[in-house]
Amino acid sequence: MKQTQPLVPPSLRCCVRCAVSTTRVVLIPCRREFQVACRASPPKGWLAGAPLLGLVQDPSKAVLWAWGSAGVLRVRVAREERHVWRLHLEAGNFAAALSYCSPTDMAQRDSVLTAQADHVFKEGQYELAATQFAKTKQPVEDVAIKFAVASQGGALKTFLLHKLDSVEESDTAQLTMLCIWLTDIYLHILSSSANDVDAQELTTLEFREFLTDKHRCLHRATTYSLIAAHGRIRESLHFALVCSDWERALSLHIQLHQPEAALALLSDMLRGVSNSGLSILDSPLSSGAQVDEAQRLFEKFSPQLILLAPAQLVDVWLQAPKVEPAKLLPAIMSYEQRYEQGLEVLEHGRSAEEAGGHGKRTHHGIRYLQYCVDVMGCDDQAVCNCLLLLHIKHSEDAQLCDFLSGIRLAPDDTFAALGADAVLEADRSLRAAADDAAVTALAFGAGLRMLEPAYDPDYALRLCQEACRVRTASPNLGPLRHRTHAANLSHCKWVAFSVRPAQGICCHLSMSWDVC
Repeated sequence: MKQTQPLVPPSLRCCVRCAVSTTRVVLIPCRREFQVACRASPPKGWLAGAPLLGLVQDPSKAVLWAWGSAGVLRVRVAREERHVWRLHLEAGNFAAALSYCSPTDMAQRDSVLTAQADHVFKEGQYELAATQFAKTKQPVEDVAIKFAVASQGGALKTFLLHKLDSVEESDTAQLTMLCIWLTDIYLHILSSSANDVDAQELTTLEFREFLTDKHRCLHRATTYSLIAAHGRIRESLHFALVCSDWERALSLHIQLHQPEAALALLSDMLRGVSNSGLSILDSPLSSGAQVDEAQRLFEKFSPQLILLAPAQLVDVWLQAPKVEPAKLLPAIMSYEQRYEQGLEVLEHGRSAEEAGGHGKRTHHGIRYLQYCVDVMGCDDQAVCNCLLLLHIKHSEDAQLCDFLSGIRLAPDDTFAALGADAVLEADRSLRAAADDAAVTALAFGAGLRMLEPAYDPDYALRLCQEACRVRTASPNLGPLRHRTHAANLSHCKWVAFSVRPAQGICCHLSMSWDVC
């Protein structure tokens, strides 16, 4: 008789009950009551309704024989081990059960893994159970409820991490959901272990590594909101850096009073490079766009940074020639208010009041704007007027007169080849000049171009009058056509005027006045 389905294992052949109908021979193993192990059609000539009386094995030929009142039948066995995995599973031998599972039947394997995970969970081995549950097809929500009811947040985190590794990259919704869930779990673990320093450090490192690896899967706004709700500013900063979210990173650096780190970030953006020390990864912008973004961020955050690190910020400004000076004026005026209050921090980290008045206070706003005028050739009237205001408030008479003289001497291309003798001759000639026309003619003859200042003379006079510095300023007011007006306002008559040194030309003129 040829069977159509596998028979029972050899260990069960001695206890098989048989029944025969007109169309089928049925073998039922006694250890599995009411479960059919095999169905086979009776051979031709078998008496209908004739019962089978027994089943025996021929050990010499490994053949099964079934006999009854109608005769003897030979039973051919195929895939007799197909139910062995279930027997091992019932006995709790999970490793053996897995070894007998069909490689093509994943349901068998999932049943064994699920039973094994439930077994170790009941024994309280939650971390092992989390690993085993992650290998099954059980719904994530059902498993999560098990760990939540048992108050096992760590095991739940382990389960979700292993489950995350098995999710396809194309399933973005599932990836995002699991990553956000894990973020919330990490934050709760950090909050609950506040008194355990070692656990805090270990979990913090693990959480930051998770943010670095999975930042593309996390919804940025939701992640920021979760981290902020737990007050983890440094983790929020780390996430901003790995996402190249420079605007938020700068804001958090300032919030943490880390101006050096913020300026280092801006400097690297200006150079169009990534700073590995700050863990800036996978910039979404090209180098040119990154530089443009840096200029925009300069304008936005300079008013805050200049209050924390004025000297360092101005040093970075001087390396950013594409940043428009006019857009930095709000930051300079914010710094000016702090400077006037005597709260500026000196190089050694103490305020001017703490220093007891010792040491030279440098006005970094003047330093930057003077560089813009002298080196960059800035002729923006707003910039020059701001520099004028700062000079009148804080500079010595010599510096104020130097700026107010207003004549900048720019050498022509051929002037540099004339040598030191020409420079000295130009110096002596300009010293001896007695009127504006003579100065202009001598400068032209020496290969120099005279550039008029860009500040507003009327505004300059008004500021000087308010600061009671008219006597100092009026003989040096810039464009030649305004000097008579200035002298009349100050009741002074000018005898000579100073010429600003420019590009290595030392031209110093005496300046005096007589009060009428």
